[in-house]
Amino acid sequence: MCGRCHITIDYKVVFTDSVKFCISLMASLVSAAVVVSGSSDSSIKIFSTSSGVCKMTLNHHQDYVRGLAFAEQADSLFSVGLDANIIKWDLGALVKIAQSSTLVECTPRMESYKKSMYSVACNPSASVLVSGGTENAIRVWDGRSFQKVCKLRGHQDNIRALLVNNDGSQCISGSSDGTVRLWSIGQQRCVATVRCHDSGVWTMLTDPNNFHDVYTSGRDGNVFMTDLRQPDTSEYILQQKSPINKIEMDDHQRLWVATCDSSVSLWEPSSASGEVCEGSSVANGASGSNGSASPGETPMLSSPSFVLTGAPAIVKFQLLANRTSVLTQDTEGVVALWDIFRGKKLSVLGEVDFEEAVKEKQGTGLIYVPNWCALNCSTGYLTITLDECESFCAWVYAHDCGVTGEEHDMKLNLGAMLLRAIFQNWSGAGSQIAPDTQSGSPLGEAGNKYFKLEQHLPLFLSETGDAGETKLRYTVGQLLKLSEGESSRLGECMPPWAFDIVVKGHLPRWNKVTFFLEPAESSALRQLKKDRLSAHDVVEVQKVLDHIHLFMFTADDAAMSRHPKFQSWGDSTPEAVLQVMLGDQPLDPKMDLRTARYFYWKSSSDMKIKYRLLEEDPQAQAQTAGSTGSQS
Repeated sequence: MCGRCHITIDYKVVFTDSVKFCISLMASLVSAAVVVSGSSDSSIKIFSTSSGVCKMTLNHHQDYVRGLAFAEQADSLFSVGLDANIIKWDLGALVKIAQSSTLVECTPRMESYKKSMYSVACNPSASVLVSGGTENAIRVWDGRSFQKVCKLRGHQDNIRALLVNNDGSQCISGSSDGTVRLWSIGQQRCVATVRCHDSGVWTMLTDPNNFHDVYTSGRDGNVFMTDLRQPDTSEYILQQKSPINKIEMDDHQRLWVATCDSSVSLWEPSSASGEVCEGSSVANGASGSNGSASPGETPMLSSPSFVLTGAPAIVKFQLLANRTSVLTQDTEGVVALWDIFRGKKLSVLGEVDFEEAVKEKQGTGLIYVPNWCALNCSTGYLTITLDECESFCAWVYAHDCGVTGEEHDMKLNLGAMLLRAIFQNWSGAGSQIAPDTQSGSPLGEAGNKYFKLEQHLPLFLSETGDAGETKLRYTVGQLLKLSEGESSRLGECMPPWAFDIVVKGHLPRWNKVTFFLEPAESSALRQLKKDRLSAHDVVEVQKVLDHIHLFMFTADDAAMSRHPKFQSWGDSTPEAVLQVMLGDQPLDPKMDLRTARYFYWKSSSDMKIKYRLLEEDPQAQAQTAGSTGSQS
């Protein structure tokens, strides 16, 4: 089994009514009968173009895959990512292996650097390979031997896009500094600079045979075409409202544009909808300043002929105080409420103020539940991650997380219950539960009888740390269909802390709080034994009241039994007679000790819980006096 490992599950739109498609496609290519994609989940996938089925998943990157390049003559694939690795793959060998198995061990060539990489390009023979990133320089390699050739310096910011011509003599680079540069690789110098954008250049397009006309776009949403033989002017082609991630041109000279709002649009000059206007030529900026399209300038194409609208991405979230529900807001401003344990939306609140929605859903009552999972929405969908350190720190009463039909005192561990739900379909779940482990607790049984996760939710098992590798990827539903070998591998890769819960049925360790009980100053009540007491941190204050009431009003207590109200105190419910406090703060009987400690004690030392008669509360006395005065 893996040692230090975490488990991640993605909640996304495609399963319910959609929030965002999980794969953020950074680059793709077609080789014979396959399409290769790189994703923000750090994987590279090989798809069959005939069936659309993913034939293979490569997990050697440890962070977002940001660029792919294909050397057709060498049959090699190059990938770069934010993990600062550039990897060379034998694509021909991978495709052959993929015909027979989706589980494959491969050993690619890899080079690592300190800076994240965002772009990669090569010529068909792989004799010239270039890569760029936050180093602000272009690294030139011999892609066949992975030998370094040189560095090309000149950009002032991250290099986001690269192109190489067929013979490997020139390359074009686009940077977050807003410039596009043409380089002579043989001379190792910049031979032309284009300044038509006022912000970062993220994507470029050109014909590798003539390498003259280059289309560029990026953060400003404008697409320009520049003849690199005349870099002082550029043609203003089109404008999108959102930043542009990728532009491509098909065989019919039509432009396909993918934007940050998850949409893809088709622009074709010959169509009626893609009307051609008398476009503007933009004079590119002089050295040190960028030229850009001003509000009065008109692009050549006024509107796309077709738009494939994507789902809005989640950009904001708030885990609610109960730690079982999450509020999210997407790029369209729509706020939704999610259930972590079912992996789906509970309700859509619409375009409302996010902060006000959080206040409304949080309620006015005080509640504290430890953070038992990590949330993230950097890829546009909600990601829940469990790890060894925090996953089992949150126990709650069953009724507090929507479980009905159980005893009032039934307690559930949130992390353990989610683990059980994730692996409920796996044949290995509960396979090593000892007969004496099943103690009546729902955690001592295989499966999860309280809730069921959406079956399409993707699941990742990954090592922790910066160099952590993703070991396995499945959907929740796929766990039901694993072969014997795949099931065994899942058991081997599962971290021990999860294995103990899912397979062996062990209970997580209870969290305890320690405290002393003592009478409040000037209280008529006596001091109970000065023993150091302990209880589960989720125990309600009501249990403390019950304990004090039981031992305070006993018949063998001579001093208390002489009090005229002794009999009525003993016959009343504890909360009707007694009050407990932390410091000077009275505690609600329904509050748990964990919440009381978090809000009112705020110290690692043992709590000192004080008690008194409710009638000794000054506020209660004032209210009684006030009501008496009003009656008279």
